[in-house]
Amino acid sequence: MDMEKTADLFIRAQHADLLKKLNAWDIAYHQNDAPIVDDATYDDAKTQILEMEKEYPELAKNGYSTHVGAAVSNKFKSFPHTIPMLSISDVFNESEVYDWFKKLTSKDLFVEVKVDGLSFSARYENGVLVRGLTRGSGTMGEDITANLKTISDIPQKLSGNFPEIIEVRGEVYMSRADFIALNESSNKKFANPRNAAAGSLRHLPPFLFQDLHGALSPVSFRGGRERARRDPGRTGGAGHRPDRRVQHFGQ
Repeated sequence: MDMEKTADLFIRAQHADLLKKLNAWDIAYHQNDAPIVDDATYDDAKTQILEMEKEYPELAKNGYSTHVGAAVSNKFKSFPHTIPMLSISDVFNESEVYDWFKKLTSKDLFVEVKVDGLSFSARYENGVLVRGLTRGSGTMGEDITANLKTISDIPQKLSGNFPEIIEVRGEVYMSRADFIALNESSNKKFANPRNAAAGSLRHLPPFLFQDLHGALSPVSFRGGRERARRDPGRTGGAGHRPDRRVQHFGQ
């Protein structure tokens, strides 16, 4: 039986330093909507700590491997996600994509363009939007229901054929043109469209978000998660994205 490697004091100190930095950067990005480091610096630190936790599994128990987003803000009420809302894994080269692809039991992939915005989940009961949550910590999200209701792309009531309960996930985003116009007219300057969208959506009290859009993906309802993804007709119109398709890849 292979013995688990033990981290020495130097490795532990290096891991603790990276974890402290990443936690601070996550709070700045996810809670304050004001990133304090560039993406390359963040990704490099994240790669280092994940490799460290893979080599020394003991560090992963309370480390970054089990971490998603940041703790919810006390400005909002918080609620648990029905299904944990995890983040998308990063890959940095083609070999990492290939390694992931080889692990798949099915080569039918659900493909769509990634929209860089603020992730959210929206729960509909009997066709009515009853709750919207940010990703938050992945298990708990901030209640942004009132804010979501001001975005015209996100329906407050579903139409047509839909299940009794459906949970939709997506991104609230801002176009680059709207981002430039906002920065030119506002005293507060945002670093990028994603942070501008997040800062606007998490504004209290809610106001009319004329510059925000919603890209939606049905992910869970009674009857099967995968069926919801592949059959937008079963989701009352909440999952329309023209770039979305199912693609089959050979072995």
